[in-house]
Amino acid sequence: MGTKLVVGLLVLGLAVSGLGLIDVAAATTAPEIRAVSNTVTWTIHRFLRIAISRTAVDFGTIDGLADTAQKLDAAELTIESNINWSISFEVTGTARDHLQVVISCPNDRQRRAVGTGTRNRVLRVDYSLRNLLQLEPGNYTVTVTFTVTPR
Repeated sequence: MGTKLVVGLLVLGLAVSGLGLIDVAAATTAPEIRAVSNTVTWTIHRFLRIAISRTAVDFGTIDGLADTAQKLDAAELTIESNINWSISFEVTGTARDHLQVVISCPNDRQRRAVGTGTRNRVLRVDYSLRNLLQLEPGNYTVTVTFTVTPR
Protein backbone atom coordinates (compact mmCIF):
# COMPACT_ATOMS: atom_id res chain seq x y z
CA MET A 1 0.00 0.00 0.00
CA GLY A 2 2.88 2.34 0.47
CA THR A 3 3.73 2.33 -3.21
CA LYS A 4 0.19 2.98 -4.23
CA LEU A 5 0.06 5.91 -1.86
CA VAL A 6 3.25 7.40 -3.24
CA VAL A 7 2.05 6.92 -6.81
CA GLY A 8 -1.32 8.47 -5.91
CA LEU A 9 0.33 11.43 -4.33
CA LEU A 10 2.56 11.87 -7.38
CA VAL A 11 -0.45 11.77 -9.71
CA LEU A 12 -2.30 14.20 -7.50
CA GLY A 13 0.74 16.51 -7.39
CA LEU A 14 1.08 16.41 -11.17
CA ALA A 15 -2.61 17.12 -11.60
CA VAL A 16 -2.47 20.11 -9.25
CA SER A 17 0.68 21.49 -10.84
CA GLY A 18 -0.81 20.92 -14.30
CA LEU A 19 -3.87 22.93 -13.30
CA GLY A 20 -1.56 25.65 -12.02
CA LEU A 21 0.22 25.74 -15.37
CA ILE A 22 -3.09 26.00 -17.14
CA ASP A 23 -4.11 28.88 -14.89
CA VAL A 24 -0.76 30.61 -15.38
CA ALA A 25 -0.98 30.11 -19.14
CA ALA A 26 -4.53 31.51 -19.19
CA ALA A 27 -3.51 34.52 -17.11
CA THR A 28 -0.55 35.38 -19.32
CA THR A 29 -2.46 35.10 -22.61
CA ALA A 30 -3.44 38.62 -23.84
CA PRO A 31 -7.20 39.17 -23.71
CA GLU A 32 -8.97 39.75 -26.99
CA ILE A 33 -9.49 43.51 -27.50
CA ARG A 34 -12.98 44.58 -28.43
CA ALA A 35 -14.04 48.13 -29.41
CA VAL A 36 -17.26 49.94 -30.19
CA SER A 37 -17.90 53.39 -31.57
CA ASN A 38 -20.65 55.93 -31.25
CA THR A 39 -21.56 58.62 -33.77
CA VAL A 40 -22.51 61.91 -32.11
CA THR A 41 -24.39 64.55 -34.11
CA TRP A 42 -26.14 67.83 -33.39
CA THR A 43 -27.68 70.81 -35.14
CA ILE A 44 -27.10 74.47 -34.37
CA HIS A 45 -29.94 76.73 -35.46
CA ARG A 46 -29.16 80.19 -36.71
CA PHE A 47 -30.03 83.10 -34.47
CA LEU A 48 -30.20 86.84 -34.90
CA ARG A 49 -31.12 89.36 -32.18
CA ILE A 50 -31.06 93.14 -31.97
CA ALA A 51 -31.28 95.41 -28.93
CA ILE A 52 -31.08 99.19 -28.51
CA SER A 53 -29.50 101.05 -25.61
CA ARG A 54 -32.10 103.87 -25.48
CA THR A 55 -35.71 103.65 -26.51
CA ALA A 56 -36.11 107.44 -26.68
CA VAL A 57 -33.88 110.32 -27.74
CA ASP A 58 -34.86 113.93 -26.95
CA PHE A 59 -33.27 116.84 -28.81
CA GLY A 60 -34.88 119.19 -26.32
CA THR A 61 -35.93 122.69 -27.35
CA ILE A 62 -34.17 123.86 -30.50
CA ASP A 63 -33.59 127.53 -31.24
CA GLY A 64 -36.11 128.76 -33.84
CA LEU A 65 -33.25 130.16 -35.96
CA ALA A 66 -31.38 126.82 -36.14
CA ASP A 67 -31.72 124.92 -39.37
CA THR A 68 -29.90 121.79 -38.09
CA ALA A 69 -29.28 119.88 -34.88
CA GLN A 70 -27.22 116.78 -34.23
CA LYS A 71 -27.08 113.98 -31.64
CA LEU A 72 -23.95 111.89 -32.07
CA ASP A 73 -23.93 108.53 -30.30
CA ALA A 74 -27.66 108.91 -29.66
CA ALA A 75 -28.02 105.16 -29.14
CA GLU A 76 -26.19 101.86 -29.49
CA LEU A 77 -27.48 98.85 -31.36
CA THR A 78 -26.26 95.46 -30.18
CA ILE A 79 -26.56 92.65 -32.68
CA GLU A 80 -26.00 89.07 -31.56
CA SER A 81 -25.80 86.48 -34.29
CA ASN A 82 -24.10 83.38 -35.61
CA ILE A 83 -24.78 84.34 -39.26
CA ASN A 84 -24.19 87.23 -41.67
CA TRP A 85 -26.84 89.95 -41.50
CA SER A 86 -28.07 93.21 -42.99
CA ILE A 87 -29.45 96.13 -41.03
CA SER A 88 -31.96 98.69 -42.23
CA PHE A 89 -34.23 101.28 -40.68
CA GLU A 90 -37.50 103.03 -41.37
CA VAL A 91 -38.49 106.48 -40.13
CA THR A 92 -42.19 107.21 -39.64
CA GLY A 93 -43.97 110.35 -38.46
CA THR A 94 -45.00 113.71 -39.88
CA ALA A 95 -41.48 115.19 -39.81
CA ARG A 96 -39.66 112.03 -40.98
CA ASP A 97 -38.04 113.85 -43.92
CA HIS A 98 -36.17 116.08 -41.46
CA LEU A 99 -34.36 113.27 -39.62
CA GLN A 100 -31.17 111.75 -40.97
CA VAL A 101 -30.01 108.46 -39.42
CA VAL A 102 -26.46 107.13 -39.64
CA ILE A 103 -25.50 103.70 -38.31
CA SER A 104 -21.74 103.24 -37.95
CA CYS A 105 -19.05 101.33 -36.05
CA PRO A 106 -17.99 102.89 -32.74
CA ASN A 107 -14.30 102.94 -33.71
CA ASP A 108 -14.87 104.61 -37.11
CA ARG A 109 -13.96 108.28 -36.70
CA GLN A 110 -15.37 109.06 -40.14
CA ARG A 111 -18.74 107.61 -39.13
CA ARG A 112 -19.23 105.71 -42.40
CA ALA A 113 -22.61 104.04 -42.67
CA VAL A 114 -22.80 100.31 -41.99
CA GLY A 115 -25.43 98.17 -43.67
CA THR A 116 -24.12 94.64 -43.19
CA GLY A 117 -22.16 92.61 -40.70
CA THR A 118 -21.06 89.24 -39.44
CA ARG A 119 -21.76 87.66 -36.08
CA ASN A 120 -21.88 89.86 -32.96
CA ARG A 121 -21.52 93.60 -33.38
CA VAL A 122 -22.15 96.86 -31.53
CA LEU A 123 -23.12 99.80 -33.74
CA ARG A 124 -23.69 103.44 -32.91
CA VAL A 125 -26.61 105.52 -34.10
CA ASP A 126 -26.27 109.23 -34.91
CA TYR A 127 -29.28 111.47 -35.58
CA SER A 128 -29.26 114.75 -37.44
CA LEU A 129 -32.19 117.11 -37.89
CA ARG A 130 -32.10 119.22 -41.04
CA ASN A 131 -34.18 121.87 -42.77
CA LEU A 132 -35.76 122.83 -39.46
CA LEU A 133 -36.59 126.33 -40.71
CA GLN A 134 -39.21 124.72 -42.95
CA LEU A 135 -41.15 123.42 -39.93
CA GLU A 136 -43.92 125.29 -38.12
CA PRO A 137 -43.33 125.88 -34.40
CA GLY A 138 -44.48 122.88 -32.36
CA ASN A 139 -43.58 119.47 -31.03
CA TYR A 140 -42.47 116.76 -33.42
CA THR A 141 -42.03 113.05 -32.89
CA VAL A 142 -40.80 110.43 -35.32
CA THR A 143 -40.19 106.73 -34.81
CA VAL A 144 -37.13 104.95 -36.11
CA THR A 145 -37.52 101.18 -36.48
CA PHE A 146 -34.32 99.19 -36.92
CA THR A 147 -34.54 95.78 -38.60
CA VAL A 148 -31.83 93.17 -38.85
CA THR A 149 -32.27 90.34 -41.37
CA PRO A 150 -30.18 87.33 -42.46
CA ARG A 151 -28.21 87.77 -45.66
